[in-house]
Amino acid sequence: MFKNVETIIDAVNSKLLPMIEAGDTKWLKCWSVSQFKNLQGYKYTGFNVLWLALQSFKSPIYGTFIQWSNQGFKIKKGASSINLLLVSDNIKEIINEDGTKETKNFKFIKTFNVFNAEQVEGNIDSLNHLLDTNVVSKVTALNNCNQYVKNTKAVINHGSNSAYYSPTNDYISIPDIKNFNESKTSSATENYYSTLFHELGHWSGHASRLNRKISNQFASAEYAFEELIAELSSAYLCSQLNVSKEPRTDHAQYLANWAKCIRANKDTILKASGMASRVLKYLNSLQASKSNEDKQVA
Repeated sequence: MFKNVETIIDAVNSKLLPMIEAGDTKWLKCWSVSQFKNLQGYKYTGFNVLWLALQSFKSPIYGTFIQWSNQGFKIKKGASSINLLLVSDNIKEIINEDGTKETKNFKFIKTFNVFNAEQVEGNIDSLNHLLDTNVVSKVTALNNCNQYVKNTKAVINHGSNSAYYSPTNDYISIPDIKNFNESKTSSATENYYSTLFHELGHWSGHASRLNRKISNQFASAEYAFEELIAELSSAYLCSQLNVSKEPRTDHAQYLANWAKCIRANKDTILKASGMASRVLKYLNSLQASKSNEDKQVA
């Protein structure tokens, strides 16, 4: 295997393995990003899909330097390319020790570089025909939830490949609503709003709000504790706003991933629950109607 191929695989593993080892299943997400395509409309497959899903670009369109140039685009100065893998099937005839001939199939892997549509200069709108605009959302819009979130005045950017809260820039990033799917235990609607509420839980911890320590090292005890708070907050909000009639299995499965944190201190879940109750009370206080503000959460 070529060294640059190993470099790409190592780069993917360096992002995925800490998530797996920490028990964080957010990368096994309940949404699917738009299908990644090149400028000719061909869809990337296999390992390349996984690698592109870990990039921060919103556009699903990629192309090589030559492909962009041939269509009149210019790569932005300082833009860094993304290495992808090209797997070719080959046939080789070998001669065995007894003199017989045998045909064997083998794969040849090499790399090539691409740039995202956000890294080029030119009329990007001319590429709209490559976008999956006919995707029908499986999420049922819940007006009470949408209004609740709107009343918080949180900055929410839809269209990313992942869901996260940026404490540095104070905004929530989440995939497009049409990209959320049903899971074994939850509907697409439940998955969308529970994900949004989870990130809203993190948002509440900003220094200008409840002032929690939310910028922690991944997989640390502090990080795990903040994840517990956010997921419990999501569960409480799902219950209060009638997204789920009962606690969702997905919440329990997510919280189970932080069992190590809970086992390390038997009071962890109780403390996290208390903090999540504060989150709920704070978010309720931002609503136009204060009728829910005094609701108690066990």
